[in-house]
Amino acid sequence: MHGNLEPENKVFLDNTPEDAKVLVEQDPIKAHVDALSSLIERQGGQVNHLTCSNSAGRQSKKIVIEYDVCNKHD
Repeated sequence: MHGNLEPENKVFLDNTPEDAKVLVEQDPIKAHVDALSSLIERQGGQVNHLTCSNSAGRQSKKIVIEYDVCNKHD
């Protein structure tokens, strides 16, 4: 119904802001990696994030930084 700002059905829960908080689990070094990546990219470098795994089930994350790239033919 136009002009009426009240919902017809109760769609909002009676939660306090504290009840409505959602905890997001984050990689503990992600903020640092993102800051470093931003700095490197601003300076013309390139950052690649890789997730590696092997047949034994080992999994890891790697960061590859490429900078100061020169071509012999330039």
